[in-house]
Amino acid sequence: MKACPFCGGTPYINRWHSEKGTSIKCKNCGCTTQVEYGENGALAVWNKRTAETARPLDEWGEDYGDVLWWKFPIVEPPYCGTPLDADWPDYHTHWTPITIPILREEQQ
Repeated sequence: MKACPFCGGTPYINRWHSEKGTSIKCKNCGCTTQVEYGENGALAVWNKRTAETARPLDEWGEDYGDVLWWKFPIVEPPYCGTPLDADWPDYHTHWTPITIPILREEQQ
C-alpha cells in the first residue's frame, strides 16, 4: 500500500462491517477513499495516482486559480489557494494543480 498522496503518512485499512465495504484512510491527515466493496477495490483506488510534477512558484499565474502549494522536503499537508490570498504562508516554493475526481460508471 502506497503512502498518503497528500502528507506521506501511513495508511490503514478501514473495514465497514455494516456496509460490507472497505476504505483506506491516512493515520496522519485523515485523507480517505470512498467505501469500496472489498479490500482489493479499496487498495486499487488508494494506490492509483496521477503523476504530477511540482512546478516552481514563478510558473504560477492567476489563470490557474487555486492550486496545492508545497515546500520541499514535504513535511506538512499542502496549502490550498493562491499567493494572492490574505493568509498565504509565503514559504511554499512549488505547486501542483488540483485534480477533480470523476465517478466511475457503476457509481453514477
